[in-house]
Amino acid sequence: MSAESQTIQLTKHDFSAITDVSSWAYETLSNIYGPDLAAAQLSLEHEAYTLGEDYFKKILERSIDRNEFADNATAKPVLASLIPLMAKAFEDWVEHQVNKVKRKNIGLPYLQLVKAENVAAITVKTVLNMVAKKGPLSVQQVSVAVGKAVEEEARFGRIREQEAEHFNKRIRPALNKRNGHTYKVKFMEKVEAHMMAANELTTKWTSWDALDNYVTFHIGVKLLELLIESTQLVEMRRE
Repeated sequence: MSAESQTIQLTKHDFSAITDVSSWAYETLSNIYGPDLAAAQLSLEHEAYTLGEDYFKKILERSIDRNEFADNATAKPVLASLIPLMAKAFEDWVEHQVNKVKRKNIGLPYLQLVKAENVAAITVKTVLNMVAKKGPLSVQQVSVAVGKAVEEEARFGRIREQEAEHFNKRIRPALNKRNGHTYKVKFMEKVEAHMMAANELTTKWTSWDALDNYVTFHIGVKLLELLIESTQLVEMRRE
């Protein structure tokens, strides 16, 4: 079984026929400045457009390679549309689990440590980052990544909440200077260790999987299921 999404294909503009007599821009400039200057001006404008197009594509590809596609401005409209849908689906599921189900989902107590909006944002962004790369992914790959990302939010979010002033003044500016998710996590691990040594944190973090075997996987599976039901961002196919 795999999770799939269509890959975005960028179509390049073709400016080869800039001197075509049907070109309104060429005709207008030609009447004012003559055909040679008109052609030269349009060539420069088209070259600038093409360079900008290539630069945008490189930035987009770089963000995909670093698993940061969801942080690119291109993805903002998608996030704005999908996160509220996912958050609502998650809240409804939690409410159902708490009030109407006797045998609770194994991931429920862990998921309740993170705000619904954050759970939704993490799920959507993690999946977007993964499917932006070419090729289908296994459900296990996506689920584990989503579950681990939610745990990281719970783990490092407690630093943000317990030491809000210190976090906003010292940690956030330094964190924003780190590029790439892996480097950000490593930085926060060092911050956490330093704060624990200085008795600035009240609790030591214990891995969720150490408390319940494979719980991050089960969390990811449930969130992926809710994401598909609420947004249809990806689909599952048996292979």
